[in-house]
Amino acid sequence: MTQTATIEPESRLEKDPHLMPGQIADMAGTAAERISDLVSETPLYTSEALSQGQVQSELKDETTQPGGSFKDRGSGNFVAYYTENGEVFFVTTSAGNHGRGVARAAMELGA
Repeated sequence: MTQTATIEPESRLEKDPHLMPGQIADMAGTAAERISDLVSETPLYTSEALSQGQVQSELKDETTQPGGSFKDRGSGNFVAYYTENGEVFFVTTSAGNHGRGVARAAMELGA
């Protein structure tokens, strides 16, 4: 017998597409707190080649994240949210950066 879990959408954006900007900012703040131990602050580098006149172009070096990609943020938030709510088993169909991020976050959070 196979048992399938139904996962409710985490995102309030999925539940209510009419959120106000302040509500979205609160959600982003909550996500940032949730993943603060899973990711590092990404350094910014000024690009002289892309900067013109008074406009400075800065590049984020996401390769400095523990998993080597910006995917650590989204996958870490996903895993952290569900581990906070009792989930301990995760499956991903990605063998790339997202899959690595899910695996790393799950290991760090004891799932």
